[in-house]
Amino acid sequence: MDMTLIQNRRREVTDELSRIDQQKAKLEKELADLETAERVIASLTGATGVASGEADAARSQKASGAKPKGIPTMPEMIGEALLELEKQPSFEVMGGVEPKDVKEWIATNYWPDVNGDSIASVMWRLAKEQRIFKTGSLYHLVQVEEETPETGPAKDGSEASLFPQPDAKGREAGPGGGT
Repeated sequence: MDMTLIQNRRREVTDELSRIDQQKAKLEKELADLETAERVIASLTGATGVASGEADAARSQKASGAKPKGIPTMPEMIGEALLELEKQPSFEVMGGVEPKDVKEWIATNYWPDVNGDSIASVMWRLAKEQRIFKTGSLYHLVQVEEETPETGPAKDGSEASLFPQPDAKGREAGPGGGT
């Protein structure tokens, strides 16, 4: 079977999901605007039946896509997702994971309304910083040695072991503090 067909279809489905996410965000914003208008009219006319402030705040957070308090940073969630997704049999077949797979994992485990575009952007930046690898549209973790003279022993499950910093040798500050 031609893998190109599967990859093209995956890309089409990813694009469609992105379009649906954008449509959903637009509708959630409209809903928040309508609820605001309802509250204003109710306060001016004395009408009842307006949603409570607590429910409005929850809807507003959902509509804005704000990151819930108490969850890890985006790079930490991406690292955790990659660790888990790389254990799945589909990883061996594909040789990596796409941002949409990471989005689904984060949505299931931490943040149901996470923005897929944000995840893709952070994953691209992590790959550019060489903290993860990118091959085509697929991402996977950098293989980290247990111990190096510069970093010392790696700690299991720590961000340091998931995202090693690139070697800074030869990057001395020039005039004006730039590198």
